[in-house]
Amino acid sequence: MRTRILILLLLLSSLPLSGCSTIKMHSDDSITPGPYVGTKLAVTNTKRHWEHYDYYGQVFVYAMDVPLCLIADTIVLPYAIYNSYRTYP
Repeated sequence: MRTRILILLLLLSSLPLSGCSTIKMHSDDSITPGPYVGTKLAVTNTKRHWEHYDYYGQVFVYAMDVPLCLIADTIVLPYAIYNSYRTYP
């Protein structure tokens, strides 16, 4: 039981190392702004690593990024809509 908890904690602690796709997309000025761009990138990364993975845990990390990015994109949705209309009227 203790080893399972330790493994779970190690997996959960590795999630921030993958980086949040929402933060990557909204902090880059060369990316076209829009709603849910971070979630789109997270899904694309998950599909790409699902087909061509090197490590077994890598797919898990990218798959866990999708729901977290969905939550983060929902939180920044008003800013994303405002920014997309401000940039491209």
